[in-house]
Amino acid sequence: MKLAILIAAAGSMFAQTYRGTLEPELFVPGGLLERVELKRSACLAEWQVGDLPYCEAGKVRDARAVFVEPATLYVDVDGDGRFSGDEKYDLGRGAVEIRFPLPGSVFKTYPVRVALDSQGILGASTRAFVRGHVTINGVEVNAGFAFDWKTGSVTPNHGWQGFDGEYSFVDEPRVYHAGSANIRVRSVDLARLEFVLEAAHADEYTRIDLKPGEEFPDFSFTDLNGAVHRLADYGPTLLDFWATWCAPCIADLPRLREIAARGVHIIGMNVDQDQEKVRAMNLPWPQTKFSSIRDLVERRARIQTYPTYVLLDRDHRIVALGEDALNPALYCDRCDPSSSSHPGH
Repeated sequence: MKLAILIAAAGSMFAQTYRGTLEPELFVPGGLLERVELKRSACLAEWQVGDLPYCEAGKVRDARAVFVEPATLYVDVDGDGRFSGDEKYDLGRGAVEIRFPLPGSVFKTYPVRVALDSQGILGASTRAFVRGHVTINGVEVNAGFAFDWKTGSVTPNHGWQGFDGEYSFVDEPRVYHAGSANIRVRSVDLARLEFVLEAAHADEYTRIDLKPGEEFPDFSFTDLNGAVHRLADYGPTLLDFWATWCAPCIADLPRLREIAARGVHIIGMNVDQDQEKVRAMNLPWPQTKFSSIRDLVERRARIQTYPTYVLLDRDHRIVALGEDALNPALYCDRCDPSSSSHPGH
C-alpha cells in the first residue's frame, strides 16, 4: 500500500506541467442570479435615501442595500453607514456590476452583478472568479477558479472551477480534457498570479462529453420501484435530466408525454431527494432514484442546468442536446446523427 502511494506520488512529481497566468481582476461569469431577499419598510432617514413612499431593505454581499421602485438600488459599498452618489445604481438600464473593495488582497475589488428580471425580482451573483490563461499543446485554454472573498483565497480542488467557460463544483482533484490533453489542477498561486496544471493519464478522464456524435456510455440505474435497468436495454432514448422543483421541467411534461406516446423511450434522470413528489407525477416512463445516478450526473456528465435533454440513437450516440433534442425525438426512428433533417424523415 505504501509502495503504491509512493509510486503515485512520484508519477505526479514527474508529470508534464503547464504553467498559466491569472488576470489581476476578478470577474463574474454569465449565468443565473440568486434572488436577493428584501423586506418592505419605511425608507430610513439615517440611510439618506430621502422622503420616498416606501422602500425594501436587505443586503447585497453582506452590505446594506435599499431598493426603491421602480428600479433604483442603493448599496453601502464602502460600509460607512450612508449612501454616497456613486452608491446609487439604475437597474432600469439592465444589469449593473458593483465592485466591493478588498483590502489586503492581491485583487483590489470583488465584483457582484445585480439585475432585475421581467417580474421585478432582484437577483445578484453569488460568486466571482479568478480568470487565467494557459497554453496546452499550442492551444490557448481559459481557466476559472472561484475566489472566496471572506478568506481572500482560492482552493485548487475545492469549490467552483472550470475551463473554457464551463464551470462546476469540485471537492477533490478532477481530470479535465483541454488542448487535446488530460490535465488536473496542481496549484493556484494568487500572490504570483499564476497556476499550474499537470498531465493525467487517459484512463483517469471519466467525463462524458455531451456533444452530438459522441457515444453515451452504458450505465445502470434503479427506478422508483427498486428495479435495476441498463441503458443497453433500450434503443433510441431521450434522457431527461430534471427535478420537480424545476418549473421549466414541469412545463415541458406535455411534450414529453407526446414523445413517449409515439414510442420513443424516455428515461427520467430525476435528481429529487424526495421520491414521493416524483411518484405523485404519475409519469409513464421510468424515473431514476437519484442515489443510483448521482455520480453520473455530478461527476461524469456534470449536469449544471435543468432540464437537460440528451437524445440518443439506437447505438447510443448523441443526436441532439437541450431544446434541439425534443422536436427530433417526436420523429425519431433511427435517429441518425449524420442527418441534418428530422431523423427518420
